[in-house]
Amino acid sequence: MLRQKAQLDFLTGLNNSRAFNEYFTDLKQLLILNKQSIVLLTIDIDHFKRINDTYGHEAGDEVLRQFASRLRDGVAESGYLSRNGGEEFSVLFEGVPLSEVIPLAEQLRERIACSPFRLTTTDLPLTASFGLAAFDETTSQIDHLLPDADAALYQAKQQGRNQVVLFSPNADSAVSFKE
Repeated sequence: MLRQKAQLDFLTGLNNSRAFNEYFTDLKQLLILNKQSIVLLTIDIDHFKRINDTYGHEAGDEVLRQFASRLRDGVAESGYLSRNGGEEFSVLFEGVPLSEVIPLAEQLRERIACSPFRLTTTDLPLTASFGLAAFDETTSQIDHLLPDADAALYQAKQQGRNQVVLFSPNADSAVSFKE
């Protein structure tokens, strides 16, 4: 019971970064043995600091709870969801092909961008940026998955936010998805 509490984010009820890191470490060993694919989706709420500065930290906490709920509903049982801290979240998809994760990520992005977040006094429009990285039999280093997803997330933010970007070793050839 105590261990479980130590691995949950108290605000959102999602797994926290400690739980994510333990899960990822265990998963790496299995993947190396079984040569199974994994896709990492890293998500960051765009301009989150403005919410806290404009509406206060209680409103920011409410946005984080609603955001986590939307992610949970969108991912369902297909991925391991965590809040890594602040306004950053991750989803690990084990054995799910990249070709299935890309449209799921785009659906999540749309769900967030098209439905305002309800605060006590206002409806707040939000967007989020998404970075994707994959490990499969064609990828040589599973340890690159986390920095690759972060690099794709950074690329999404650099390209204007509110988009899904798939990591490419050459930043110029990173693939953005937005309908």
